[in-house]
Amino acid sequence: GIYRSTDAAATWTRVQTGWFRDLDFHKEDPDRWYACSNTQFFLSTDGGVKWSSKTVSGMSGTRRLAISSSEANSDFIYLVAANGDGRFAGLFHSTDGGDTWTRRSTTPSILEDNIDGTVNTGRQGQGWYDLAILASPTDAKSVFVGGINIWRSATNGQTWTIVSDWLGRSGKSYVHADIHDIDYSSVSGKIYAATDGGLYVTTNNGTTWTEINGTKAIMQFYKISITEQSNIILGGSQDNGTNRFSSNEWREANGGDGMDNGIDPTNSQIMYCSNPQGDLRKSSNGGQNFGPMLTDNTTGESGQWVTPFVIDMAKPDNLYAGYRRVWKSTDK
Repeated sequence: GIYRSTDAAATWTRVQTGWFRDLDFHKEDPDRWYACSNTQFFLSTDGGVKWSSKTVSGMSGTRRLAISSSEANSDFIYLVAANGDGRFAGLFHSTDGGDTWTRRSTTPSILEDNIDGTVNTGRQGQGWYDLAILASPTDAKSVFVGGINIWRSATNGQTWTIVSDWLGRSGKSYVHADIHDIDYSSVSGKIYAATDGGLYVTTNNGTTWTEINGTKAIMQFYKISITEQSNIILGGSQDNGTNRFSSNEWREANGGDGMDNGIDPTNSQIMYCSNPQGDLRKSSNGGQNFGPMLTDNTTGESGQWVTPFVIDMAKPDNLYAGYRRVWKSTDK
């Protein structure tokens, strides 16, 4: 639901039932508020006491919505929609404070990881998981949208340019994948992006981005492995890959979501890492790089998010992994 407080958050009253994802407000009229459920846009004109669902022309079959109003022109509002399979369903624009809407674009597919905006056939997008939008505070025609990467439009959402790429393919600045929020400081003018890999900032309207995580020790490890033969530590982390500790520093050894792992107790150059559902990989050079999936076309099974894996400490040639059934390898 939507909850409202009139005493600086000491107490709350639910003013609207439902499942809501985003809130914003008119920057000059404090009585005018906006909200998004997964499928609908809601408007309040009395300071959030009462809410009504408003029709957005051309919007249907959505799975998640996000909204942002512009400080440069308070009547300008942008609404981004992800469809049922998590892909870009459209950018919608209002110039009258949310009373009427126009669909400005449905392409390119800005919520996926292809830098040219093409659709990733064979798999869903991630708009159900990461969806963020910011109407530029200085230019009402400019809007940023975050999915896996960040895109910017300078034409009220009609055309788009990619401004960050977490895989470094476009020559754009690195910003970690999965953008969950984009916001700005009205004091400094800086724009911030909150991602699965931390916080990033731009001072030039998205042309370049800088990581500002500093020395924060905030990585979430699922599993770690150690060996008595060396000081190497291997750790699988949520959204930040498999990381290897050696020579008193951590380095990413494999991307994606890092899961279970292991280091050969007799030869620390041999190690294993995995991604979700048991995508198990091997390194023979101490984690400098990992090869292709070991179990591909072998088990015919998919494991859980964190698929268990273990090395037999007495016989390191024996490996075990738990998919739908327990599987064993006897040749590393």
